[in-house]
Amino acid sequence: MTGMIKNEANKLIKKKLLIFILLVYIILAVIAVVIYNKIVAAGKMSYIDSDVFVKLFSTDFLNKPILPIGSIIIGLALLEIFINDYSSGNMKFQIMKVDNRTAFILSKLSTQLITYFVLAWIMFLISQIVGVIAFDINLTPGNFLSSFVVYNLNILPSLAIINIANLLFALNDKEYLARISLIVLFIILGIIARATGIGNLLPVLNYSYLERFFKGEFELGFLINQLISLVYLAVLIFVNGKVWARKEYF
Repeated sequence: MTGMIKNEANKLIKKKLLIFILLVYIILAVIAVVIYNKIVAAGKMSYIDSDVFVKLFSTDFLNKPILPIGSIIIGLALLEIFINDYSSGNMKFQIMKVDNRTAFILSKLSTQLITYFVLAWIMFLISQIVGVIAFDINLTPGNFLSSFVVYNLNILPSLAIINIANLLFALNDKEYLARISLIVLFIILGIIARATGIGNLLPVLNYSYLERFFKGEFELGFLINQLISLVYLAVLIFVNGKVWARKEYF
């Protein structure tokens, strides 16, 4: 399966999708610098250093319940792993050449997972660099590690939502519905998690827990919130593997 994953990753690189995402992210980081400087100038925030910038930028652009811009951009790009290959007819010929259909589909799902982690790590480094350039440096090992943890928190819930969109596309073959469903799920699930008490039961990062985590208050519920997302992701990967493997390709 390792060879299949490398093949999928190479296709993503050739499509320049990853470069596009990182360029967008750099632009967002620069915009964030301007916004946060204006907030400080207006007296709504007394002080900001590189560590504070990284954490604020993560919540505002990755984990924001109402509009998680970063997660949606990454989700739409990774969804293309299935949409492009299936719609172009490439998947039909690819799947005919493999002995194990499920392993082939799992390689695509694994590529989505690995790519998301790599992008999150690169985006973390970008935000650190921008924060150091634009604000006072505060790079203690503890600050660096806590910020890195924050950048990884939303990966499992986001991957679960991407897998829901994968499954919907497998069931209806409609590209626009898959993309719309992904955007809507990110927004609606985030709002539900923020506004109701059932957020811990959904594959979405609980924003209230995240805010308290920033204040140094780690809660067991936060860990459970992540474990539930992991369960959703594992189940959805299993279901996607079976559904896509048994799908009729014309």
